[in-house]
Parts: sequence; structure tokens; C-alpha cells
Amino acid sequence: MSFNYIIQGDWQSDSFAAALNGTNVLLIAGNTIQPDVTFSSGSIDVSAYAGQTNEFFIGIVGGTSTNAELTVENLAFSIALPLLLQAQASETNCVLSWPMSALNFSLQTTTNLADPSSWVTLTNVPAIVNLQNTVTNPVTGSQGFYRLIQVQ
Repeated sequence: MSFNYIIQGDWQSDSFAAALNGTNVLLIAGNTIQPDVTFSSGSIDVSAYAGQTNEFFIGIVGGTSTNAELTVENLAFSIALPLLLQAQASETNCVLSWPMSALNFSLQTTTNLADPSSWVTLTNVPAIVNLQNTVTNPVTGSQGFYRLIQVQ
């Protein structure tokens, strides 16, 4: 779930809250948010509530403000699908692909799963094929392992 919000007025002693079924999924003290500025909630994981009817609350809580106003826009519920790295043999190559929508991920390889420090980031620039990032690597040695790692 994500949304944008702006708070106007005097509400410094209150808090901004978003809750599902009475459980806060976001709670921010009023004195930490600048009024009259649009903020984003960022992505909030509400997957535990999927597939059921839920009560959603969003508002100003605390009860001391008398002139605060909250505006919420672009409320979106989305499902984060697991990222799938696919590998396919092609002659003497290994063709690796993953969704183009997976931003900020690097492809890494190792030949030794027992050594966590042995992973090396590949510098191959992925080609876009059928909306998939695609990297073709030559098969060398008797074993090789690949993973995607999110970079900041």
C-alpha cells in the first residue's frame, strides 16, 4: 500500500495514523511532519491482510487539534510478486533473464555456495528481450550459481 498525504493547520500535538483492522501500519508524530508539504508514505507491507475484508482507517489521532486538515491522494494497494530469475542453456551459454520492472538489482555469480564472500557482480549490461532483462554468459567449469541482489 502507498499514498501521498498533506496536513494543514495546527496539529503538532497529534499524530498521523494509518491502520488496518485496528492495527497501525503507519504512525507519525505530528511534530515531525512539516505542514503544507506533500509527503509519500512509501511502500507499506499489508500482505498479511490480503484476501480478506478489512477495515481501513487513515487520519489524525490524539484529539487536541481543532483546525487540522488531512488530504490523502493516490492511495494504491499492490502485490509485490517474488522476483524470478530464469536460466536457460543455449549451446555453450547460460541465458539469464528477469523482469524489466525489477529496478536496482545486480546479477551476481559464484562457483562456491559455501563461501558467502565469493559472489561477484557481473558487469554485463542486460539486453531487453520480451520485457525481460537478459544476460548471456558462457558456461565455464563444472558448476556456477547466479542470484539477483538489490542495490541501494
